[in-house]
Amino acid sequence: MQTVQINKSWKDIFDEEHPAYSVLESDVLPKYLQQMRWFGAKSSNIKRFNIDHNEAYPLSPKESVYLVFVEIVFQTSNTETYLLPVSQTKDLEEGARPICKLEDESGNDRGFLVDAIYTIKFRNSIFKNITNSKKLKLDSGQLIFSKGKVLKGLRPDRIKSRVLNLEQSNSTIVYDDNYYLKIYRKIFRDNNPDVELTNFLSERAGFEYSPNYAGSIEWVRGEHYKVSIGLMQEKVDNQG
Repeated sequence: MQTVQINKSWKDIFDEEHPAYSVLESDVLPKYLQQMRWFGAKSSNIKRFNIDHNEAYPLSPKESVYLVFVEIVFQTSNTETYLLPVSQTKDLEEGARPICKLEDESGNDRGFLVDAIYTIKFRNSIFKNITNSKKLKLDSGQLIFSKGKVLKGLRPDRIKSRVLNLEQSNSTIVYDDNYYLKIYRKIFRDNNPDVELTNFLSERAGFEYSPNYAGSIEWVRGEHYKVSIGLMQEKVDNQG
């Protein structure tokens, strides 16, 4: 696993003037992304990887996850953007996905940079924000958390969560074996039809033969297009 040098804080990697930023953008993130099953550009001719945005997502007054939007520029000049939430941890949780090791300039161990979806704090924070219909201010715009009717009156205090091992074009978090939250890795610009259709069938049309809409997450930035981050649905066992 690659080691990246930082100064005093792991957040140094998001300082464009710091050498760690260049290493992260040109080497560390490309290697990690291309190992993931949800990364759909493995067989494409890629010109470069750019960190398009990084937005601090607060877990507490002293702790944050960074939502990193990585732009893939192809030789044809077409682009795709992928979402990678990252955080720092001293010890790896079970099932963790480490991206790189971190150390300071003296060679002291500063833990790991990890994919935050595989951390309990981040997963539970997302669920709590959905149930509270939170509007979370970011440096650029805000995250809009919306909840569906099926979550009315639900208290998220003791929720249990896990990430499904089966990855496709997204990552799926299961909450209490009752709800599936699909986190979109490849970003769809403007309103995602998957979110719109599920919301309409469940919340407005009263359609009974598809999983109920439970919530969604959108990144909204004024005049920019909306970005769908995630869709949560009520879990329905296969009856086919």
